[in-house]
Amino acid sequence: MKLGDLKRANIKDHFEDELNDFLKIWIHVDGPAKIMVKLFQEEAIEGLKGAHHICQACAIMHQHPKVR
Repeated sequence: MKLGDLKRANIKDHFEDELNDFLKIWIHVDGPAKIMVKLFQEEAIEGLKGAHHICQACAIMHQHPKVR
């Protein structure tokens, strides 16, 4: 996970900022695959076929044009 530019703030501040990021909290609670299915139904199921690990599903979700 990328936290941010250390020239802008220290690691502790970047980490604390992440704790208030709604998408990261939602991913932690429901998981990326469940979020994709909730948002995009069949389209998400098709897009997640190659994911064999939660990290792959998360990467697919973050690269999805509609999520961006």
